[in-house]
Amino acid sequence: MVHRVVPKLQKVSQDDLETFGRAVKQARTLRGATLEDLGTLALARDGAKGFLSQIEKGKRQISALTAGKLVTELDLDKSLLDPFLGENAVQQDEITKADRDAERLLSRARREEVAPDTGQALLIALAYEFAEGQFLDLQTSYQGLRSALEAAQKIKERGELPSNTGDQVQRIMREVARLNEADLRDEAAELLEAEMQWLEAERDSIFNLQLEQDRVRNRPAEAASRLIRNLSASAPPGGVWNATRDLIIEWRDRGEKQGPPFDLQVALAKGNWKRARGGQKGVSLIDIGICQNAIGERSGNAGHLKSAINAYTGCLKLVPRRKDAENWAVTQNNLGNALSSLGEREQDPARLREAIAAYEEALTVRTREAVPMDWAKTQSNLGLAHRWLGALTGQADHFDLAQTDFALCLEELRPDTVPFLWAQTPLEPGRSGAGAVPAGARPGVAGSGAGACGGGARGVCRRL
Repeated sequence: MVHRVVPKLQKVSQDDLETFGRAVKQARTLRGATLEDLGTLALARDGAKGFLSQIEKGKRQISALTAGKLVTELDLDKSLLDPFLGENAVQQDEITKADRDAERLLSRARREEVAPDTGQALLIALAYEFAEGQFLDLQTSYQGLRSALEAAQKIKERGELPSNTGDQVQRIMREVARLNEADLRDEAAELLEAEMQWLEAERDSIFNLQLEQDRVRNRPAEAASRLIRNLSASAPPGGVWNATRDLIIEWRDRGEKQGPPFDLQVALAKGNWKRARGGQKGVSLIDIGICQNAIGERSGNAGHLKSAINAYTGCLKLVPRRKDAENWAVTQNNLGNALSSLGEREQDPARLREAIAAYEEALTVRTREAVPMDWAKTQSNLGLAHRWLGALTGQADHFDLAQTDFALCLEELRPDTVPFLWAQTPLEPGRSGAGAVPAGARPGVAGSGAGACGGGARGVCRRL
């Protein structure tokens, strides 16, 4: 338990104690006397430095006799004695063990010249704090005092010595040292907290500028590395993978909505696979596949689509249907999208047949009864794959299957409930172009050749 110097039952109000203390300090300072001088002259005591410092700060209850000695020695207004003369006046000054221990600590610190430039107010305040029963023995108290004084000295020296830090930081260090020496340690801490908040806001601004500069330089890998370093410094232990995935999703979603591939490339470059453990590995492969597929659909490099296919295939091995049917079905649908995109681009019927097989697998879990919206999306994707396969092979039955797929899909997607999804679903596949797809046709876009969808908003064919 920490023993306080001031008794719980105050004889003199705190305001009166502080008023008296300020008057004593002002008069002593104007006279040019030290605390040691005042102790000798007024109290005829050596080693009263800490005791008098406590009085000047309004932290000590004292007797009318001691108050009178100080008023007389410093020639103060006699009315300052009134609060000490009431019926509850302290009859005798309480010299505590803490007073004696504090003086011993002060004496040793001066003798060993610990932080010799430390302000007197701070030195005395720390000596009392370490003397007031925080530690079992005086040696431990002294070690604590010495450590605190050395830290204060370092702060002061850093503020005074030339350095590579900016003027703002130098100013802060000097002000903190000044406040510490005046024993305004809480105010110094508040100053540092305010400056830290300001610096963090400035840091965030610079960090965001760095990301924008990475975009200007088209360096998605550097942006990803920067984001991960920043994340690792702030994420809780064991939470880096989850925090990184949140960032991946944020950048991926923005990239898919905005169009330019930079954000998608940043999301892909974050590379959460190496941090993945257990079930996280399958999720990481899904993230990689989605990014690769989205980039592949926006670029002429078919390698991204092939990488997406490899990622989804690897995920299906790690996440079998019996363990996680929902994610397994999502992965089958995504695999179908990547295979369908590659089949359209390379005009490869084999890829489209693989896509159809993947969609049909997904529909064994994504049933109309269980998840009608997801079922409708996969059903629409299946129709697009049949339509393209019909266009490439000239086999009319694929157009018939596509027409059935779209008709079933539109039974669930209504313009009054999901207008956007409804507008993305073709009215009918058409058979007019059931021959070869014209060279250079864009996959999945109305008017690009055989099997084009209907006009208007409904004419945009897109995998969901």
